[in-house]
Amino acid sequence: MPVVILIVVGLLTSTWIRRGVPVGPMLAGSMLLQAAVWWAMPWTEGLVAGVVSLLLYGIGIGITPVCLFAMPSTILGSKRAGPGAFAAIMTGRNLGVLIGPVLLPQVLAITGVWSASGPVFGAITTLDAIGGVLLAVGLARMGRRGPD
Repeated sequence: MPVVILIVVGLLTSTWIRRGVPVGPMLAGSMLLQAAVWWAMPWTEGLVAGVVSLLLYGIGIGITPVCLFAMPSTILGSKRAGPGAFAAIMTGRNLGVLIGPVLLPQVLAITGVWSASGPVFGAITTLDAIGGVLLAVGLARMGRRGPD
């Protein structure tokens, strides 16, 4: 289910960006949503709460990569955004995708409790979201609303 949501939200996000919705605030919001889901993990053990958290997480992870892919042209303009800009973004994203599955079992092995991963990943995602908020503020100051 989260994968379907991810695809639908990703397609919607690309449409919103083309229509001029600011990339920075969308990125920051998606990251804050993901952090909130991680922090709420101890309270999402029931079926309904678990499904709602998966839906919200799917929305967050659907928006984030589309915003990241739009960042080079948002910051530099579409004529100046080359492969190097995408390479830097993808390196950072891929490091996060690599570290998560390695870190999660370690948290479980150390604590013995699945829900302990919530605060660990919540803290990491919150720090990441703070960076997204700072980026959104910087982009707003630049006056850019989306790719050229």
